[in-house]
Parts: sequence; structure tokens; C-alpha cells
Amino acid sequence: MSIQPPPVLALDIGNTRSKLGFVDVRQYTCIASTAFPTGEIAARLLPAVAELAASPPGAMSKTVALSSVVKEAGATAVKLLTTAGFSIRQLDPTGPLPLTIAYDSPRTLGADRVANALYGITLFPGRALIIISTGTAITIDYIAERIFHGGAILPGIGLQFGSLHHATDALPAIEGIERAAIPTLPGNSTEKCILGGVLHGTATAISGIVARYCKLAAPREPLILATGGDWSLISQIIDFKSIALPDLTLMGAACLLKY
Repeated sequence: MSIQPPPVLALDIGNTRSKLGFVDVRQYTCIASTAFPTGEIAARLLPAVAELAASPPGAMSKTVALSSVVKEAGATAVKLLTTAGFSIRQLDPTGPLPLTIAYDSPRTLGADRVANALYGITLFPGRALIIISTGTAITIDYIAERIFHGGAILPGIGLQFGSLHHATDALPAIEGIERAAIPTLPGNSTEKCILGGVLHGTATAISGIVARYCKLAAPREPLILATGGDWSLISQIIDFKSIALPDLTLMGAACLLKY
């Protein structure tokens, strides 16, 4: 009887939110996860670890796979987890990786983007990949033949709404966008004009960039993976098929341990 490896604890520290989860390293699926604001990581991280450890499957590896795009929060997490007896495998875009980073300045490349690419090449070897992440910023990356070719960065939905409100005198703040219905165009109120402009404009921009990447991949058909809190909104108005993976970055960070 083969001994099944315990799930790995993975931590994805984003600009706004951090996510912690158990990843099954046999199939690279996320078993359970929890999230909290990145600004509260000092107070929330270890209680979140204890919360996950108290729930099934309970047992976990003492190695944590870490992806962080916030330097100070990442350092805080390493200190807390090391003190608690964990060893840390932190994803470093400049370190040895199972893919080539074709980027002018790898040290400026977000670890989350590399984690997403690692998941793609691990679970879908040989496929050309387009990976979309819709967080504080939106990234659309292209990976082919185990080469991270780079991508595009756009302001996220929240940043766009915030900039319109704070940089003008009369435009209102848009709240509760995760529950918002996608308005048709043209909008017949200022709120609907903002919602429609930002959401439809972002979806159109993403679709245009994806179409350019598809031309690069031709005659192959790239696989499109998508993640991030705003994808549920944007996915309603895009014009291409994708696989939605809410825990993509967590699973990708755990893929680092395979190599």
C-alpha cells in the first residue's frame, strides 16, 4: 500500500487579499482555503493556519509554498511560519524554475504570475496557455513551450471605479460590484454608465489581448485559464471559452514543490 503524501499548505499574498489553503499534491487541487486582508496578515495568518489544521484533512506537510507580491507582508509571513515550525519554499521569479522566463527584468515579475504559469505547465504540459488574473490589477499572460513570454497589465475593476470617483468632482463611488448586474449599453444613469463602461471596456480589452495571443499560438489552440475575484463578473461578457480556477495561484505555488 502506497503512503499518500499529506496536503501542502500554500499561501498566496496579494496586494489586497491573501489566501491560505490545503493543496492535494497528487492532483494539484485545493481541498480547503480561507482568505483575509493582506494588511491584517500579522494578526490573521497563524489563526488561519490553526483553523485549517482543525478541519479535515487535518494532517499537513510542514513545508509551506509561498507566493507573495507584497514584500513586507511576505517577510512577516515567513517570520511567523518559521517561528511556528514550518519550512518555507518561496517562489522566486529569478530562481531556478522548470520554465524559461523571457522577461527583461525577472525580479520585477510578480510571483503570482509565475505560480499561475507553473500550474499551467504542470497540469497541461505541451499546451500553449493564456492565463488571466483579475485582482487589484488584471494580468493576461502567454506561455508556450515552457516559456513565459510575458503579458499585459491593466488596472483592476476596483481601481478603475476608484480612480473615476476620486479623480473627479461628481462621479459617484460604485459599491458592491460583486453583486452588480452587468448593465447594457448605453447606460441610462451615471452609475450604469460607469458600471457598463468599466465592465464592458475591460472585457473588450481582455478579449482583444487574448485574440492577439491566439494569433501568436496559431495553428495551435491555446488553453485559457482564469482566476481572481472579479472573473465571475467579467466572464459574463467575454467572447471566448475559459477554465475558471479560483484557487489557481495557491495550486501553482504548491506546484513548485514538485520540482
